[in-house]
Amino acid sequence: AKWFDQKSKSAGLKYETCVGTDEPAKQVWLRGPIPCGEQADITVFRGGNEDTPIEERDKNALYFQMPSQSLTNPCMDDL
Repeated sequence: AKWFDQKSKSAGLKYETCVGTDEPAKQVWLRGPIPCGEQADITVFRGGNEDTPIEERDKNALYFQMPSQSLTNPCMDDL
């Protein structure tokens, strides 16, 4: 089940990517590969799930690389 992707119903890998908004757009972040069945997309972004204390989360996750003012966005209140 580690390699099974529920979305595509097949085996696969996940990559966390971030693209800048500059012209021309540049890839500014890449992390992976991560087995598809291992973690949900939001868990990869946060470095852990809601049951994982912040201190124990993966500090290489994109969530911890973003400037702190980005994390005050109301759309991200559930993080």
